[in-house]
Amino acid sequence: GFPTLAEAEKYFNGQESKESKYYETEDEIMADIEDGEMIAFVDGSNKGDGSAFSWGIVSFSRELGKQCINGMSKNPEQIKYRNIAGELFASVKATKFAIDNKMTKIIIYHDYSGVRHWALGEWKTRNKLSQDYKVFFDKAKNFIEFEFVKVKGHTGDKFNEEADALAKKALGIE
Repeated sequence: GFPTLAEAEKYFNGQESKESKYYETEDEIMADIEDGEMIAFVDGSNKGDGSAFSWGIVSFSRELGKQCINGMSKNPEQIKYRNIAGELFASVKATKFAIDNKMTKIIIYHDYSGVRHWALGEWKTRNKLSQDYKVFFDKAKNFIEFEFVKVKGHTGDKFNEEADALAKKALGIE
């Protein structure tokens, strides 16, 4: 299956899409990005004691080059969702960053399925965190085009691992 008709057509016409692309180097990413487009690898983490969660973002665009962003939160209403909160925060922060920098499209590489499914309304939003996340993406689509690419976590995807390390670093976990 393909997420869009355009992706199916690219496949059948012999064109590789970013949806199926595995990047091993920064140069490969930079060569594949179009003007106004950002690729962002996102990940989340949490302290084992449940006291904080964090996010990490590794983004690439022609206009800004490579950017690494991370942060953490101790918000008690969000901490209960542990690393899921971090995964969603990373996607929101990356999208806001892209919008603030006048990007027209963001492709979010993620390892947690909810990142895509809640944003696109494919999963029911049963709590405030997922509801707020869905509302954000419902509004964001007025400012930027977005795609989601699922990668397997902790399997050696270089930039997913880098985003994971940034999330852990924000918590003081090395």
